[in-house]
Amino acid sequence: MKLASYNIRGLGSKIKKREIRELIQKQMIDLCLIQETKMENFSDSDLRSIWGSEKFDFARKQAEGRLGGIISIWNPMIFSSLSQWDIPGALIVNGKWMSNNLLGCIINVYAFQILSDRELLWDSLGMVIRQNCDSCICIAGDFNTIRYDFERVGRGLQFSYRDILAFDNFIRANDLVEIRLQGRNFTWYQPNGQCKTKLNRFLVNEKWLEVWPHSKANGLQWSISDHCPILLETKWVDWGPKPFCFLNAWTSHKDFEKVVKESWDRSGIFGWKSFVFKEKLKKLKGDLKKWNSSTFGLIEVNIKNLKDEIQTWDAIDDSFGLEEGELIKRNKAATNLILQLKNRDSILSQKSRARWLADGDVNSIFFHKVIKGRRLKNEISGLWNNNRWIDDPTEVKNMVKAFFQAQFQSSPRVRPLLPKNFVQKKIPDNYREWLDSPFHRGGD
Repeated sequence: MKLASYNIRGLGSKIKKREIRELIQKQMIDLCLIQETKMENFSDSDLRSIWGSEKFDFARKQAEGRLGGIISIWNPMIFSSLSQWDIPGALIVNGKWMSNNLLGCIINVYAFQILSDRELLWDSLGMVIRQNCDSCICIAGDFNTIRYDFERVGRGLQFSYRDILAFDNFIRANDLVEIRLQGRNFTWYQPNGQCKTKLNRFLVNEKWLEVWPHSKANGLQWSISDHCPILLETKWVDWGPKPFCFLNAWTSHKDFEKVVKESWDRSGIFGWKSFVFKEKLKKLKGDLKKWNSSTFGLIEVNIKNLKDEIQTWDAIDDSFGLEEGELIKRNKAATNLILQLKNRDSILSQKSRARWLADGDVNSIFFHKVIKGRRLKNEISGLWNNNRWIDDPTEVKNMVKAFFQAQFQSSPRVRPLLPKNFVQKKIPDNYREWLDSPFHRGGD
């Protein structure tokens, strides 16, 4: 799926409409969010002309005079609208994704220029997010502010610390994750080139990342507006084998040493020792992955089952009391539950690489968010090469290989030679014999 967001700065001219249509057709857009249309009356024929076909659905928020104006337009085979409404500064569409029948909420934002109005918008959006917590939420558009100070360069737009903090608090308080923009660092450029900043972005919730964990955002080529269009893609790309990760929680399991020993002893590999060692490690890695999948892969299910079992024993205890054998089973389930909870938190902590504020601090939602945020931040989905964005895995791998090959190759060059008999003085034979003699400690 592809979702585009574009502040077009006026959609009345044929040039602007053609710009949007070419963007949709070239990038094969499924949902297009347009801000600042500056049009009070936008007809169905105008929408048809920018979408390029008859098969589309839309929602719109008319401009007030020549101020604002928001349009969301999409392919009904991808997303089906159930309800739509607007609030000051945003257009909300609730529906469902046709591919998986899950609920979705698409919020098209064109934030206000005045800080106090933006703060009211953040509060209103927070209420919308809480009302749609079971939906896959994507918030995109022109937020008219920045999140970090380095997202602005040059003179022109000024953002106060209060402004930046309010926007960042809105994102954190609502457990949103920003999809890191690749391809360019800024999305708005002053016509005279003296200022550039990042005003446009994609924000998604945890539910979105559960369904589309490989979401990536790209900044597209600047054209007719002072804003650049941005593109969100949800496709998964196979980049080849992933690095092996050793989980510390494995060592606390009673069967860990047994699994390692059996894998190492039963390898049946022969040859020179370095080869045998390498192949044994390779086989051990595969065996540990299978064991991890069967032992820790169902950790959430195991936790739920153990909690249900304990609750059943407690209900029996409240009514009739527990016999000695039943009490032993109940205590065993409680011990296993504590172990499973520790293993889960250990895994989440290691994957997130975050320091716990205190021992025993359990916040799984926080760790899940950090894990997904790290993955999105560290993921390399493409590279720039000669002003061309490349995201094909084979091409990217070849580029990286060629770069490091060039770093380690030495070009032929003439090296200076020392003339014969350059060293005139030699160490006398008695000194040479002394230097070659065995070393003795002082006093021996």
